[in-house]
Amino acid sequence: MKKVIGHNQAKKKIMNNLSVQSWLICGKKGIGKATLAQSFSNWFLIKNYDEVALDLHIVEGDTIGVEKKELSLLKNTALDQDVTLEKGKELSSGIYEANFKLNKAINIATLPKIGHRMLSGELVILNHITKEEVKIPRDFHYLKVIKLNHDDYKLTFCNFLGNEFFEYKKYDPQYSDLSDEYKFVDFGSVKKTNNLKFKEYVGHAPKFFAVEGLIEPGSENHVIDLFELVREGKGRKVGTLADEFGYFDDQNKLHYYNYHKSAESNTYDPESFSVKMINLDVKKIDKFHLIAEQGDIIIHTILENLDIF
Repeated sequence: MKKVIGHNQAKKKIMNNLSVQSWLICGKKGIGKATLAQSFSNWFLIKNYDEVALDLHIVEGDTIGVEKKELSLLKNTALDQDVTLEKGKELSSGIYEANFKLNKAINIATLPKIGHRMLSGELVILNHITKEEVKIPRDFHYLKVIKLNHDDYKLTFCNFLGNEFFEYKKYDPQYSDLSDEYKFVDFGSVKKTNNLKFKEYVGHAPKFFAVEGLIEPGSENHVIDLFELVREGKGRKVGTLADEFGYFDDQNKLHYYNYHKSAESNTYDPESFSVKMINLDVKKIDKFHLIAEQGDIIIHTILENLDIF
């Protein structure tokens, strides 16, 4: 039991009352275990009791959440799923993460801070906060689908043999310290996929390749179009890599950029917009509608906690 972590009073209470029913919440540091524990506790008490706190404890591990059946109960507390866009942790001075939450309890998506674009024929990965750029050489403009862990699949850049670019460059000082945000492309960051089932493409060999697309009116950069890789070469177009950025500021206003449309942001007051999740099956490619006075838009996100659906 030495792996049990958390507040001393909570640990002591659990250790002294091992016969009491408890729920195990585990996962890596910083993914929201305490928030989930609090929200689940509140839901449980409202549903079942009028008194006493729920015994919960947290341990280190690779799996997030309570048992899946308990998460399913939490997820299905109402027929209408309540999806909100809320201010999260501070990423930089005056810039806060924008998180989509399900039933105000579970992070299911985050507005991206990494974008992809073609600039003068070069594929560029850009951090919109730090302005750091990573350029992918033409030989590595192929993409394949990899499985990182349970139910977590991503796209990554590779050459025509399937050798991953960031693995190839891992001893290069210019690339060795880069975070995974640069190394992998989330399925939610691919636009206009028509619910393409990326999981079916998992394997060592590349399945797609990136091509310079058009410059849309109002933009300064070419988009990156993805095409299916077939024996004859170029197959059907399967989507476009998004180049979007969203965050909350100190006044809780939402700033949202779609660099395919403009270098200027749209700004939203907290009371002037709402959000709607188009598809509740996160195993497909989900989209979120931002509904506001300025007009409704589709936002492409970084999906999280896919294993609860």
